[in-house]
Amino acid sequence: MATPSDASKKRRLGIIILGNTGPGKSYIGNLLCGREVFKSSFQAKSVTREAVSETIKLGEYEMDFVDTPGLVELDQKKIENNIAEIEKAFQMNPISVVIFVWSQTNGRPSPVDIIAFKSLFASYQFPRICMLHIINNVPKEEASDSYKRSFVDEVAGSLISYGMDVTKTPLHYDNFILVKHIKPIDTNEINEMREDLSNFMKPYCAAMQKQIKPIELSVQQVVKEVEKLISADRNKLRAAGAAALSLNQVGAGAALLGGFAAVAGGAYVTFCDASIITIGSVYVLSASSPLGPAVWIGGLAALSVGALLLSINQ
Repeated sequence: MATPSDASKKRRLGIIILGNTGPGKSYIGNLLCGREVFKSSFQAKSVTREAVSETIKLGEYEMDFVDTPGLVELDQKKIENNIAEIEKAFQMNPISVVIFVWSQTNGRPSPVDIIAFKSLFASYQFPRICMLHIINNVPKEEASDSYKRSFVDEVAGSLISYGMDVTKTPLHYDNFILVKHIKPIDTNEINEMREDLSNFMKPYCAAMQKQIKPIELSVQQVVKEVEKLISADRNKLRAAGAAALSLNQVGAGAALLGGFAAVAGGAYVTFCDASIITIGSVYVLSASSPLGPAVWIGGLAALSVGALLLSINQ
């Protein structure tokens, strides 16, 4: 196992896993890699203190799976260390697919996860084409489309309460997948979940992750914002989120058509200033303007990272 600083940049893409302590980022990394490469534990205490990567070679092509430390802490020095490690991960893997792992309690998103996503998105403004969300460790009996929609509505409504325009974020029901709670000894279910997750990732492609500004977060901000989210009216948050996401879906449909046009254009095309470049059999999106991220994942279904994951695990 290597740290991102050990990695060469030659013909390399990254899969960067973000989130907080506890949701199981390392578990998801192991699930995708098909073996135990990251130390994992579903607990409040972090087991990942620095960005750690595992490189898988596919001919001339290399893919780095990067497990990052959780962002939110109640110690400012730890927050600053986590920020440095996350930024280092993006510096070493600028062309990446980004996975945000969410925890849940009785179907509700954790306030600290919302704070982390808000802070990270303010810094990088991840294009939709390259970002997916995992709601991890969901009880089997509760895993359903209505569960997911309720969860995503509350995430969106919470972000709206901070003044964010969620129609400009990679948040939509189709960007989220539920990962059920699975016993470690149940290898059949683990393999099925790995295949489901790899298939879910098929439409996504790696994009250039440009940092707009440094990641900013303080302990005082965390405490204040957690109190705000805990006291918020859950039903109002969900109603506001659902209304905004319905608009997000309309915008996604328009961009879908453009995505097909972009794919048809050839090895190097431009649509809304979003450059799509082939690297071997893999496509890369370079979002060079605010319009670039508007290209919707469905329109680029041929640009498959998930297919590579399936080939790795076969």
